[in-house]
Amino acid sequence: MDKNDSGDDEAPNYKLAAVNIIAQQVIYYSFMKTISLTGPVPALQMLSEVIQHYADAAYPVGGSECAQTARAGLLDTVEKINQQIEQGLLHVTISRRIKSHIKAAIQYYLQMFAEPNLEKEPALHRSQLMLAMLDGKSVADDEWL
Repeated sequence: MDKNDSGDDEAPNYKLAAVNIIAQQVIYYSFMKTISLTGPVPALQMLSEVIQHYADAAYPVGGSECAQTARAGLLDTVEKINQQIEQGLLHVTISRRIKSHIKAAIQYYLQMFAEPNLEKEPALHRSQLMLAMLDGKSVADDEWL
């Protein structure tokens, strides 16, 4: 006969309920600590490249310990994006902590392509789409053109 800890067949199993609640909270908090980026492969690849270039420019090798930590976080994000793309995913998940650095990387990209001799419109459009992905919006293939 299956009885819970109270010895009463009809008593609710509070331990199981507590475990379920804790599991739900862990899932919720782990979800809240990540950002999901959804878009076509070229968009995700460009975002990865933008982050890589920004890490190299803003946090060069040999900088302060704090700068090297930021660089490592950015390069880790690049690696995660690339690995998930290689797995064929159009929906990649990264740490939410790096979001402000990625926004700065996208702005850096826009500044680099806003030079007078270069066309600004495609860079502006792509920057807006990368920011939209960063804010949780899906980007469709036909939008990325």
